[in-house]
Amino acid sequence: SMIEGKNFDHFIDPQIIQLKDGEAEVHWQAKPDHLNRFGSVHGGALAGLIDTVAAIASLTKMKRIVTIELNVSYIKAANITTKIIAKGKVIQAGRSLLRTAVELFNAEGELLTRGTLTFFVLGELTI
Repeated sequence: SMIEGKNFDHFIDPQIIQLKDGEAEVHWQAKPDHLNRFGSVHGGALAGLIDTVAAIASLTKMKRIVTIELNVSYIKAANITTKIIAKGKVIQAGRSLLRTAVELFNAEGELLTRGTLTFFVLGELTI
């Protein structure tokens, strides 16, 4: 329910496949609005997907969070036909900070993009 409605998550439209404590697997298919002028998936869309997947993994810790740092490494291009498999994990959960890592793969298991994020913890999440 956290990704329903007309917000940025709706633009990304992630398909949550699996949730565990501190982990999330999401599948994603780019749409024409996600492409750059050369026909590849825009780096900003991939960064947005990484941020979204990291947040989904972090929300399993039941904390209200905001992104304070995002680092992305682009390794291999993706296009509109690329099915992207995103795997996010909380790597450190402190009282005021959550640190996460996300990797994006294509269906063949090749690494496309890698990101690390730090979230500031605002408080407990109540649903």
